[in-house]
Amino acid sequence: MAILDRATGWKREFYITLPLIKDTVKTICILSASSGFLLYNEVYFLTNGAAGTRSISFIIRELAVVSPRAQYARANAVGTIQILGGMVIILLINLIFGGVKRKGGKKA
Repeated sequence: MAILDRATGWKREFYITLPLIKDTVKTICILSASSGFLLYNEVYFLTNGAAGTRSISFIIRELAVVSPRAQYARANAVGTIQILGGMVIILLINLIFGGVKRKGGKKA
């Protein structure tokens, strides 16, 4: 259809291809941003937190399980910050990619 409308080169990419893959790119951005918060196994098994390679999930485990006195309140506080941080990142990505759609299909 774009060839019939004489759209070539960058116009075809910008007006046809990018809008079609916008939702896929948005999903990939959300998944890759949230994977940083869930990073635990790699840190634990590869370095065990040595040389500053700690993640939020690793810190929560250290506070709740490994610490000589179990610091459940601090682990809960860090977990709450982790959840709020993830929600803020998802909200920002949604705002960057065009906002939330209303029930009728129109953008808010």
